[in-house]
Amino acid sequence: MALALVESPNSDELLCLHECDVPGCCNPNHLRWGTAADNVRDRDRPARRGLLRIERLARQGLQQLPLGLSTGEPSMPAHPDFATLDRHVLRVAHGSLLDNPLDADPGSHVWIATIWPDRQQPGGWGRLIWDRHPSGRGWTIHPLTHLGDVIEFGADGATGFDRWYGFTIDAAPTSLSLVGPYATPDEACDDGIRSVQTAAELVR
Repeated sequence: MALALVESPNSDELLCLHECDVPGCCNPNHLRWGTAADNVRDRDRPARRGLLRIERLARQGLQQLPLGLSTGEPSMPAHPDFATLDRHVLRVAHGSLLDNPLDADPGSHVWIATIWPDRQQPGGWGRLIWDRHPSGRGWTIHPLTHLGDVIEFGADGATGFDRWYGFTIDAAPTSLSLVGPYATPDEACDDGIRSVQTAAELVR
């Protein structure tokens, strides 16, 4: 409707296609007329297929998780500076993260959180603490976790505390991939932002 208000189709066979891959977008500058074949080609673009996987996972309850592209490549490229870091693939089942890179002592207070810079919060970081999964196994992945976000794994025990920081690089229905560990959340955040920017440039 929005596109028809500014540009009439020259055939009844034409469909309204999205340039920005946002289904609810009605900005005429992001819409164009195309054939059914054009629509199929758009659907099969690697970047678009990655978005379709995100939409499919969202319907399954894993909202807004980053996903690898259909080629099997990670959603975000590894920056050369990341050579000394590892890509950790953690298991996921029914929206629950099963693995934890920390080997916490028995009785330790253990948690996982999505964190971001926020100068108004204590320590300069905002936190969304993940809930323990109702099954009692693992942690429910917070629905606002997204590509490039910093994930904090923490354990406080009688003998001290331990922290593990990484940023999200990829996800699938059965796995969540992080790059880390970083000594500080600032370092993880900086590299996560750079990777998001690099990924955005690759899909332009």
